[in-house]
Amino acid sequence: MVGKNNEHRMTFETAKRIVDYFIDNRDILFTTDYVILDFIGGEPLLELELIDKIVDYFRLTAYKKKSKWFGRFRISIQSNGILVGTEEFQKFLRKNNNLVSVGITIDGTKEKHDMQRVFPNGEGSHSIVEKNYKMFLQRGLTSDTKVTFGHEDLKYLKESIIFLWNMGIKNVPANIVHEDVWKEGDDIIYEEQLTALADYIIDNNLWKEYNTSLFFDQLGFKAGEDAMMRASCGTGSMYCVDANGDIYNCVRFMDYSLNGKPSKKIGDIYNGVNEDRKRPLKTLYPQYISEQKCIDCRVNMNCPYCSGNNYDSSDTNSMFYRVVSACEMHKARVRANNYFWARLYNEYSISRVAKYKNEYFMYFILASDCVNFCNFQSASIKEFMKPKDLLKGLEYAFQNFYQPVFVHSNDSQQWLEDLLHSEQYGEALTCELKRHIIRHMLKYQKTEKQQNVLFVIDDSTDVPDKCLQNPVILNIEASSIENLAERIKQILPYTSRININILNLDNSFDLQSYEEQLKVISDILLAYLEKGEHKEVRQLTDRIFAKKMNNCFAGEKNITLAPDGKFYFCPAFYFGQNIDVDLEKAKKLTLLSKAPICDHCDAYQCNRCIYKNYAGTGELNTPTKIQCLTAHLERKVSAELLKKLQEKNLVGYRDFRIPYLYFDDPIDQFDKRIMMERRGY
Repeated sequence: MVGKNNEHRMTFETAKRIVDYFIDNRDILFTTDYVILDFIGGEPLLELELIDKIVDYFRLTAYKKKSKWFGRFRISIQSNGILVGTEEFQKFLRKNNNLVSVGITIDGTKEKHDMQRVFPNGEGSHSIVEKNYKMFLQRGLTSDTKVTFGHEDLKYLKESIIFLWNMGIKNVPANIVHEDVWKEGDDIIYEEQLTALADYIIDNNLWKEYNTSLFFDQLGFKAGEDAMMRASCGTGSMYCVDANGDIYNCVRFMDYSLNGKPSKKIGDIYNGVNEDRKRPLKTLYPQYISEQKCIDCRVNMNCPYCSGNNYDSSDTNSMFYRVVSACEMHKARVRANNYFWARLYNEYSISRVAKYKNEYFMYFILASDCVNFCNFQSASIKEFMKPKDLLKGLEYAFQNFYQPVFVHSNDSQQWLEDLLHSEQYGEALTCELKRHIIRHMLKYQKTEKQQNVLFVIDDSTDVPDKCLQNPVILNIEASSIENLAERIKQILPYTSRININILNLDNSFDLQSYEEQLKVISDILLAYLEKGEHKEVRQLTDRIFAKKMNNCFAGEKNITLAPDGKFYFCPAFYFGQNIDVDLEKAKKLTLLSKAPICDHCDAYQCNRCIYKNYAGTGELNTPTKIQCLTAHLERKVSAELLKKLQEKNLVGYRDFRIPYLYFDDPIDQFDKRIMMERRGY
């Protein structure tokens, strides 16, 4: 609040009108049979007598009017903790036994707390609040506190969270202020404080019992379409009434919470809530308030904002505005959060429980004779990545939110192990690996460990003899496609998913043999699914479940660091020595939205390889004919498989549909349209 004062004091007559209005209009204004009476200020306990009278009046009125809220309400009071120990308040608690939740704000260490929470004479309040908080904590009347950090007290973050844990507060919600208070270098301090706190938690095995919302398993991902269409707080579903009886969505829209903007009320207790004024509040979603750079940001999931502050900071008096002053602070928190979860995973095999997954990967070709997992042929002459490039690459990946993927050769694991034990690079590499969750790409061997490994199987590798945790990439030469179904049959018992990678696919590819093989694989999958065993072969099952076109993502979301120390769209552009494309200038052409054929295609399972595009057509965004024919053949067999699943009435497949198409190559659509235009249709 920027305008604390003694002028806005609610009368009991106004309070009664508020209670009457909301009880009388409960069915219109609320969708729940329960309600929380939330008393806030300033300091609400300065008006304890009024609060007591309001609660009594609410209870009596709810009883008289036979409201569902009678006996179904709670009292919440947010206090600075100075007056909670008075006999008057203890009497209020006894009178409303088990109904009152008290939020007492204690900000951490004495230094941190007393920077802002002072008496009019300048004395700090920490000692009084700490004493009262401990008393309430022991009595079970409070359990946490909300801590807010700004520019001045950021340096006390780690100490303050630990102080509160030591007080017995096991869960500490915390955040930084939304307002534009940040100075250059604050993001560095923030990240350092959070990283140090992460080390303290893990080094002392505290994560099982103690928590702070500063570390969050759903932080640091790209927000999906559903997340971009949800508000970050209770905007649109709350009511806040001031001393005059004016109704707002939140206290942040009241005049004494704003820096010069007019208050933005949605009604009053005399004329009611103006539903038209509420309408904008229900649509204040990130998708509509954010700049394009926020929408495109790869870590925009759970990036916090305050709708009131957005309105307060806009130059158009509109709520449809996004304050970005804390952008670097959010990214600093994400980096520290990633470090926290990386340590837990690497040292204790503890994974995030978030349903979201990282979408951005940085491939490290550790040696030029690495395993082939896509549309490239690795080099026959070995060249290891320079250790200094490996370190720089890992730093780049951490700063830019890429998950590293180590693409191994037969002996690169030993090479990596030797580096870790070397005097020159061991310590630096250990520190770098500590803050990453590394994914490994390996040729399958029965002795390999499985944690975070994606195995590649080809003609030279063994068939698995135990179940694998992750999907398998199956390499098969285009010239040996008649062996595909048998290979799938051998591997599928040991994995839940196989991605087929056809090597050396060109115009000589035998599409008829491929179709025959896909139909056999379809029957194999059908047999598993009938038994209730969920198995996937990407080329057949992805089209059933996918809702939009797949994308190669090389350049868009993924990049590759090669042994020569340079960045490429993907390994194929490194190994394709005659291919010369400027990574930065051409990046936009890797986007699906820039691909005129693929953007309108519904062969959603298609691999859409931009390397094959460029090598074949000379353009990153235009596929070769054989790619389109192959993808639509897969789509056709997928549709046949789906039809069989539906005929057998298997649960989970009834609502899916793959429309019939009259073409095998989507470019035919363009030709047909041109012909029709020429004929005047």
